Amino acid sequence: MKIYPIIFLLLVFRLILAFLMPIVADESYYLLWGQYPALSYVDHPGMIAWINTIFIFIFKEPLLGIRLASFATLLVTLFFLYKTALLITSKKVAQQITLFFVLIPYICFIGITMQVEQPLIMFAAGLFYYFVKFLLTKKTQYFYALSLWAGLAFLSKYTILFLILGMGLLLIIDKNYRKSLLSFHFIGACLLFGVLISPVLWWNYLHDFISFKFHLSRIGDSFWGKSSLEFIFSQIIYFSPVAFFYMVKYQKKLRGHWDWITNSTDKLKSELVAQKLFFLGIWIFTIFLILSFKTQVWGHWTAIMYLPFALAMGTILPDKIFRINRFMGGFMIFLIIILGFSGPAIFVKHNLYQQNYDLYEKVGILKTEKYPLRIFADFHGSIGQLSYYLKVPVLFPQGEFKLSGLWGEQQFKFWQNTQLQKGDNILFFTRNITPEKLVKLKNYFQKITILPNLKLNVLEGHIAQGSFLYCEQARENFKF
Repeated sequence: MKIYPIIFLLLVFRLILAFLMPIVADESYYLLWGQYPALSYVDHPGMIAWINTIFIFIFKEPLLGIRLASFATLLVTLFFLYKTALLITSKKVAQQITLFFVLIPYICFIGITMQVEQPLIMFAAGLFYYFVKFLLTKKTQYFYALSLWAGLAFLSKYTILFLILGMGLLLIIDKNYRKSLLSFHFIGACLLFGVLISPVLWWNYLHDFISFKFHLSRIGDSFWGKSSLEFIFSQIIYFSPVAFFYMVKYQKKLRGHWDWITNSTDKLKSELVAQKLFFLGIWIFTIFLILSFKTQVWGHWTAIMYLPFALAMGTILPDKIFRINRFMGGFMIFLIIILGFSGPAIFVKHNLYQQNYDLYEKVGILKTEKYPLRIFADFHGSIGQLSYYLKVPVLFPQGEFKLSGLWGEQQFKFWQNTQLQKGDNILFFTRNITPEKLVKLKNYFQKITILPNLKLNVLEGHIAQGSFLYCEQARENFKF
């Protein structure tokens, strides 16, 4: 069976799906970043903002631009994944590995959106390619390429440091590579890496290292094990129960004997390289599993582990990969039915999601020359989504109606001023209307009206259930 046509059809389907799916919360939040150019941001480094800006400049329409940006990162990822597979296995198996990767639920569905993981995975794919080339050749000149791709990945998301640490650990414990870490090229590569990540370090220095403090503060903010089961379940779904089943079934062969870590052969065999890659996948998974015991770890954070797992499974199980892909394809069809016709129902509810574009005109009716209208929302995702559909900045409460501890709270402080003047009108989208909140709003505004005809129809249920409140004529000057 020819694999290329299948991969091509899957990519075409994925591209079509990209324009049926409405903009999602995190994606829309990152879209805001391009409106505030910076070397870095509180939540993550600035790579996603820079890439989004380039694609929006080319394609003009924001959602079109960022969805094509996501698709472009996938194509680059597949290019390096395939080239890496050719280094350690046959062309036929390399094609199956590429197909396996495309069939991973996260890659096929969630990866449609443009989030920080998409450039991270792309640059990690380049990193793996040169890491495998180095393992096979022991040429220390490859350290520069490793440094380049690692630096670009760091500018996408800090979690690439876990992968870099795992690669470094493999080189340290293997006597065949230990001396290479003392080479001139390794020192030069470290300097190059420092130069590449300097924009993020400089921005953090200027802002009291707010980004690093923010992420460190999240560790230990939940009870032991509270999020662990949720994390494991999400991993099974995102990577596919099929993939997990075969990994468990053949885990002895995939990890091999422990002597592969410190093997003494002059020239590594392909299977030994693949076992090192499998170790890196397990390494990434284990780190996030441990973190899940003390903080909320979202399922997509482990996405870079799909690269080494795909390479390892195809190389070590070449006689099984075709069967695995058939079952992966079956599970993907099952997910298409679920996502397309129930739950998010992106096929059935497509017209409903398109109604969000009518919000621009509906909200415009509320604007008057006498009293300006400012728009607020109390969640970073709904702020991003409303900013996209309404084509105006949507503000995050920072004063009397501030909700502490929400994602993006510190970032919006850099961007927005929520000071209101006496007589101002606001439109407030909130996910939780309580009697206490209404009473408080009435203390600050002459009139509060719930607008049931205004709806934000999005995939996220906790946002879609929100309501619009029209708050007229602020009683006094105050910071909302």
